[in-house]
Amino acid sequence: MMLDLPSSSLLENVSQLKGKVLLITGGAAGFGKSTALLAAQHGARVVIADLKPKLTAETLADIRKAGGTCTAPDEPVDVTHEDSLRNAFDHCIKEFGQVPDVVYANAGVALDDHFEDDYEIAATASQAAQPGPPRYITTDVNLNGALLTCALAQAYWKEHPASPGEGRKRRLAVLSSMGGMTAIPGGTTYSTSKSAVLGYWRDVCVDLQKQGERADFEFYAICPFFAKTRIFKPALLLVLAGIPLVPVPLIGQTLVHIAVRDTPLSAPPGGVIILPDHGDPAMGTPTEYDPLSPAWTATMHARCFKTDDWKKVKAWKRIWRDVAANYYGTSSLGLVIRAVLVSFARSARETP
Repeated sequence: MMLDLPSSSLLENVSQLKGKVLLITGGAAGFGKSTALLAAQHGARVVIADLKPKLTAETLADIRKAGGTCTAPDEPVDVTHEDSLRNAFDHCIKEFGQVPDVVYANAGVALDDHFEDDYEIAATASQAAQPGPPRYITTDVNLNGALLTCALAQAYWKEHPASPGEGRKRRLAVLSSMGGMTAIPGGTTYSTSKSAVLGYWRDVCVDLQKQGERADFEFYAICPFFAKTRIFKPALLLVLAGIPLVPVPLIGQTLVHIAVRDTPLSAPPGGVIILPDHGDPAMGTPTEYDPLSPAWTATMHARCFKTDDWKKVKAWKRIWRDVAANYYGTSSLGLVIRAVLVSFARSARETP
């Protein structure tokens, strides 16, 4: 059955991060930055592999200001290009004299890509309307980039085997989503990419299980629900108002937990971790994860409705709170005051 991971115990072994090398794609913002800051705070040596130089520089500065050790390749890292991604792995060796102990395939986007016919090239006098060319950015980054990161991690680890005295196996984590387990209206390509990532994770874990104790790394898939990050559009935050979002720091703590968790040799070499809300994450084994199984569906349903937020806070109050915080950047009271002031201003303008 799915194992709860109490939030209070996620960082129990965090002291074991000291000296470890972590490579984080998409590490300059969102989940990646949260993970990088936390890991560096506890002694990890962090390599940021990101496409955006400005955000990368800001994250490196924040980590160093807090006393952490971090670096990034001189060139931006595009996870969809092998040479660019190899440069990030080579940078680990150049800067720290070793391949990364932990690799997070975290880079991701949420764009309005599609394959459907609703995007058309307009008709002309000589030609009827034609379907527009599909755009592949979301699948290129979320799927192909993730798979390339995982493949290179395994290749570099094979080329540089761990020494017998290293103890804990190397760790690989790939970012999926709860959108990979269910449909997201209007998010066809996003759900497709995240579902495919889960399929890849599961297949690799099957191979690792066959290797048994000889497997040289553990593989985890992380599936959070919506969280407030840079890729969120304000309109989506309005749609989700009142629904418990996943705190970004909780996702960072979960990713760090993967790096330091104690796993018995007899245990499965990895797992799928779901974060449906602000409550405790929960982990299932590769054999338990079966989206077509009634047992898995029942387990997921039980976990997703485990928190009692819906009972504690009336819906209208919860929605008002979220609209205030996520859309207007203020408190519930602040939004009330703003609404009153706007109302008075309008009344004053309308008064003859």
